[in-house]
Amino acid sequence: MKSMIMSNELASRAKEALTAVLRQASTIELRGIEERRTPDLSRQTEFVVQVCVLGRCKTLACKVTPNGEARTVSKSLREFEEDAARFPGDVVPVIIAPWLSPEARELCISSKTGFVDFEDNARLMLGDMFIGKRSLKRHRSE
Repeated sequence: MKSMIMSNELASRAKEALTAVLRQASTIELRGIEERRTPDLSRQTEFVVQVCVLGRCKTLACKVTPNGEARTVSKSLREFEEDAARFPGDVVPVIIAPWLSPEARELCISSKTGFVDFEDNARLMLGDMFIGKRSLKRHRSE
């Protein structure tokens, strides 16, 4: 039960973080957010966001990870590859986490996957539009 509450809270924060980034650009129209149920419960939370950028519609296929370690992000990137057929059209994969290590960010960049974290860092390529944010906050190991 506790992990379900944690998962719901994490998903809510992830949606808030992503929409905050998207709303900073007046040329992005947020059309809707749809939660996706994964058949494999061991996988991270997923949701799909429909946006239009300068009149061109795109789907953001988002995976929420509980941490931003490179190992966890690498697993999500493999899942994106496996799930590509589930997302027809112009799809932008996005990883969302409470924080992302520098190694995890590099994995996202090299695989052309967007990312957003709760520490106000983001990198999204939406066709002709690029959103890049970097904060000075640092994740502290627990």
